[in-house]
Amino acid sequence: MSRPDPDRRPFGVVFGALSAVTSRLISAQAWIDATFDVLASVGQATGADRVSLFENYRRADSRLSAKLVGEWCSPRVEPGFAKGSDTEIAYGESVLPFGEELSVHGTMSGRVSSLKGPSRLAFELVSACYVVASAVHSADRWWGTLCLHYCDPDPHWSDLDQELLKVVATALGAAVVHRAPAPAAQHYRELVEEIPAILYIDDLSRLYSSLYVGPQIESILGIPRDKWLSEDDAWERNMHPDDWAETIRQYKEFLASGTGAPLVQEYRMTRPDDGKVVWIRDECSAVLPKPGAPGIVKGVMYDITEQKCLEDQLRAAEAKRRALIEQIPGIVYVLPLTDSAEEPFVSAGVEAVLGCTKEQWFDGHWWLDHLHEADRDRAVAARLALEAESEQVEIEYRMRLGDGRLVWIGETAGVLMREERAWVLQGVLADITRRKEAEEQMTFLAYHDVLTGLPNRAMFDEHLAMAVSRARRQTCAVAVLYVDLDDLKTTNDSLGHRVGDEVLRATATRLSTSVREQDLVARHGGDEFLVMVPDLELEPHALPGAIPSAPASRASSLVVSIAERICAAMCSPVETSAGPVESAVSIGISLFPVDADNPSMLLHHADEAMYRSKQRGRGTFDIYTNQQFG
Repeated sequence: MSRPDPDRRPFGVVFGALSAVTSRLISAQAWIDATFDVLASVGQATGADRVSLFENYRRADSRLSAKLVGEWCSPRVEPGFAKGSDTEIAYGESVLPFGEELSVHGTMSGRVSSLKGPSRLAFELVSACYVVASAVHSADRWWGTLCLHYCDPDPHWSDLDQELLKVVATALGAAVVHRAPAPAAQHYRELVEEIPAILYIDDLSRLYSSLYVGPQIESILGIPRDKWLSEDDAWERNMHPDDWAETIRQYKEFLASGTGAPLVQEYRMTRPDDGKVVWIRDECSAVLPKPGAPGIVKGVMYDITEQKCLEDQLRAAEAKRRALIEQIPGIVYVLPLTDSAEEPFVSAGVEAVLGCTKEQWFDGHWWLDHLHEADRDRAVAARLALEAESEQVEIEYRMRLGDGRLVWIGETAGVLMREERAWVLQGVLADITRRKEAEEQMTFLAYHDVLTGLPNRAMFDEHLAMAVSRARRQTCAVAVLYVDLDDLKTTNDSLGHRVGDEVLRATATRLSTSVREQDLVARHGGDEFLVMVPDLELEPHALPGAIPSAPASRASSLVVSIAERICAAMCSPVETSAGPVESAVSIGISLFPVDADNPSMLLHHADEAMYRSKQRGRGTFDIYTNQQFG
């Protein structure tokens, strides 16, 4: 159901309903004759689908019950309970789900879905989803109940609707008291003076001159009634100085327009008796003069001080919340889903972190367009899963920014549910680029040598184990070259460790350029390096226990050629900051599965071959096997 915003409701809706209620009650021969018109005015003003009036009575068993006095229904619903004045219902059942606490609270409301048993079933049968009730008091007793039904489960019931319902309930209660015939003017005055608001009538021909004002002027504004009527400037004299100029300007424009259109204003008044400030909502309309009838301004003033205090508290709390959010070193966002009425929000951190404006973010495509192509599917899938499962997720992904930078984003997001459906997506984004770079650096250092940048012994062992396992499955060979840099100690002692480090880095480069792309070069530590040559083709005669039919297998020939290239590359001097430094290496070679059946023995045999090579002289290599490579 579409309901008007209470802050923009035309005066005619509220005041017209009040006028219709009081006028009909005082014009009827008996108050019950005006029941249908009163209920219709309430229903049309509040947008209700059904308005019912019940009168209380006690059963023989002392149980509090009520009988239906009258009912009005909108065109969209069928009469549900108006079967005659004999319809009787006990409180706590069916259309009266409230107990005697209604008399204490005055008004009560709630959704039908929260009810149980007969009450919920009765409402569902007549398509009612929301119910509001107001106690009708007459002569200081709880006389009955005014009940409103809505087909909409969320009719946006407002404070203004509640005040209107209270006023009508009060007017009904006053009319019930005066069942005996009485002059219409007396009825009118008694009804008006029980309304919890200030009703007034001003003379349209005399600025600020009141013809009538309700007695509530004294309790609400602290101004005696006779003083308000006798002093034409009482209104403007007691108005807050900060509101005076704009309020008077609007009022004069309203009078000068000559259209009779309603005027709604909110301003502050200062009580002359105690100096307290009272917020007033003033709604009025003009009745233009006609032949034989002077023009008047009729209106009503409500005390909305409490409402304004709550609004100030809400604004202060919201400002504090926003200030705290803006201090978060990241991005806080709220994204409405489906038909959510929430406003989208993103904190100022979006510009600092992602370099995009809030307008670009709200466009809806910016986030998706700047996701790293390798992470897009995973990030989008995580977001979509949120709407379906409403579970909070934490995801990490990369984004390419407009300036070409690549940043890592850590996102924590969740969906806020309302009425069992996804309402808003809200989350926090943080720039975790430094953390990811640190993690990558730590990972690199865990498997690489800091000085040369080559893989270290840990990575070499892992890759060697995988290569040997693969060789077993595919019946191929794996070779290990144990490389020792000759005379590094002499270089360190004579030229310093800085020059020795330069020689080590040069050795790492020469080793890497001497092997195949699929081979692995690692630094073992100190002056020792390791080379793994995987996936070598192994001829049948090279298998363990076979009788060799050739002086060398195809696998051994390839490994020997690699060793020869390394020795050749290392025979030329290394250019250092101290000048050319002579360099050479000693190499030991071992082959799986010929020389060893596991990685550990393979390394051990290559080490033994390297020491034999050292004994033969600089710049040479030696093969562990004594037959296939002899």
